[in-house]
Amino acid sequence: MIYQFFLKLFFIPKLFNLIFICGMPKSGSTFLRKTMEEITGYKARNWLLYGGRREQEIDFLAIMFNSFGNKIITQHIIGHEFSLKIFKAYNIKPIVTLRSIFDIVISTRDHFLKESCELSQAYIEKNEFSKLSKEKQYDLIIDLVVPWHINFFISWKKSKEQYKNILFVNFEDLTLKKEKTINRILKHLGLNYPQEKIINIIKKTSGSKGTRFNKGLSGRGFKELNKNQIERIKRFASYYPEIDFTDIGITNQ
Repeated sequence: MIYQFFLKLFFIPKLFNLIFICGMPKSGSTFLRKTMEEITGYKARNWLLYGGRREQEIDFLAIMFNSFGNKIITQHIIGHEFSLKIFKAYNIKPIVTLRSIFDIVISTRDHFLKESCELSQAYIEKNEFSKLSKEKQYDLIIDLVVPWHINFFISWKKSKEQYKNILFVNFEDLTLKKEKTINRILKHLGLNYPQEKIINIIKKTSGSKGTRFNKGLSGRGFKELNKNQIERIKRFASYYPEIDFTDIGITNQ
């Protein structure tokens, strides 16, 4: 197949260190990328030619353009056989950031109102979204965006069964236990840096305005969503009784 030919032909990524962050949107992936940039000195790039409303699938041409030198790639991609083949071929150990789906709903609304509604998970126009009541805005996100997040989570849970070099990182750990979590990530990647440097950089990036922490708080979902909305989210997960959704805040209770 053509992708097999390409992977054999284009060996450049094998010559450098690559960090790939596959985060749920609003799960701290931007903060993590900026922190890892500062610690490692790697350049932040992505492996897609254009974002917008497209799914952020890996693009071979983008690999060609953005793989010279040590790089940090950050994309909100689904875990599947094709991406795993690329990770295995280039010995990439993906970091998958996760967060309570209930908190993601709240943070997504913040993002829509403050920044943009342009995303791949659902077609939403900002001017129309802004006209809706707060409750209706949450309803829209739950009905149209949350199913994508459920799919994202399941895809990576299943991917880890096939490829053990995947590390899940929880938003709460990333925000409340920054030093410990960054050290765990560095260990996963086989990287080592002075602890003093790590601590100073975490302090720097924690106060950065470019990390997209709208509030950076946990537990907002259960405070702001009504009982019916919470149950609707749980119902999506109920279609997959074999999956443990605890990592994104959904329990059987």
